[in-house]
Amino acid sequence: MIRLYIAESEAGSIFRAIGHAPVPEHLRHYTKEEPPIFGSIPCCSISLLFEIGIKLSAELFGKHEDNFAEKGSAYLFVSAGTSEGRHLIEFLKAGFIGLANTYPKQITLVYK
Repeated sequence: MIRLYIAESEAGSIFRAIGHAPVPEHLRHYTKEEPPIFGSIPCCSISLLFEIGIKLSAELFGKHEDNFAEKGSAYLFVSAGTSEGRHLIEFLKAGFIGLANTYPKQITLVYK
């Protein structure tokens, strides 16, 4: 399973971008190893991953780019135990990592 973890401050708008609003309760997780509050998206198909990647990048670049400097941190964790996870990582690099490089203190991109 692929998991995308997004800090709660951004998760609501991200989930709205992919058709979930607010973040579904059963997709919230709290662990000591990961950010205390975030949304999780389980994925299983490459087409769905690409769709999420497109919408996630558009959401981040389109509506929130100017707000990241003020909003604090956003985290995107990609669990890449499968070929779909590796495809997703490659796909998201062009979008999310560019924004992460622009705001290195506000955005953390972690590959697992």
